[in-house]
Amino acid sequence: MDLDDKDGFAPIRTTARENKVADTVNTTGDEFLERLLETCISFLACGPYLQSTTQKATRDVELTQLVIKCATKDPDKFKTACPILFRFVRRRIFHSSLKTLQRCLREFGDALRQYTYSKQQAVIIAFLDFLNSALGAWKADDELANDVQLDLQDFYAWLSGLLVKRSCRSWVLRDAIARFLGHYLAEDPSQVSWVKSTDDDPSDLQDGLPTSLLPRLNCDQDIRVRFRAAFINASLFSITHHFKQAPLELYELMKRFFPPRLEKQVLSILCFASTELSL
Repeated sequence: MDLDDKDGFAPIRTTARENKVADTVNTTGDEFLERLLETCISFLACGPYLQSTTQKATRDVELTQLVIKCATKDPDKFKTACPILFRFVRRRIFHSSLKTLQRCLREFGDALRQYTYSKQQAVIIAFLDFLNSALGAWKADDELANDVQLDLQDFYAWLSGLLVKRSCRSWVLRDAIARFLGHYLAEDPSQVSWVKSTDDDPSDLQDGLPTSLLPRLNCDQDIRVRFRAAFINASLFSITHHFKQAPLELYELMKRFFPPRLEKQVLSILCFASTELSL
């Protein structure tokens, strides 16, 4: 740099250049923090599990409390550490009680109510990753499990609103929601745990179900989301008996959200296929 300054060819210092360098440093710092937390949590969660002769899930109350404390002291670390920890819960390597699950749900809820975090794509995707780990928590037959289910249903309604109101502008986020809906249907194809039992209009409740949300993504403006939705929607025909809908009714619903050109192509293929079968 000293030589550049002497010969007059030093880089021009501009505000844009300084901001770009700052963003790079910030991104690198976030990635370093995620890798560090992933390494530490993996060691603490997997170590006792691998050393156990019975392969029982690790129980570490201190680790769980440490992650939960981050929610109030450092929300940025919490949104990174919590999904990492619950990935091991999902794989049954680490044990988490329903009480811990409920606490994490409410901490995420408090964060998402803040304007700063409610608009951050990384926070919502981290929350979706956490929700994937919470699937099936309602199956326990006790009062605490019912309370957890009610909390989950509030978040499910919030996710439904993002798609129905079209307030989700990021294709990455819409793709993450579509993947979560697919995982949910694999766990609960009847969708009985998705919405609360209320006196609302049944048609309004129907619009917020995963089997109604996924066909909407067939007409997404991003082709990557449309491909994702097409793959997941194809699997819905094998579980129609769970949510009591005829396959043809489901197809009619999907047709409503097909792009115009795509609908003509699908109809022509079906006509050709029916002609070949008749011959």
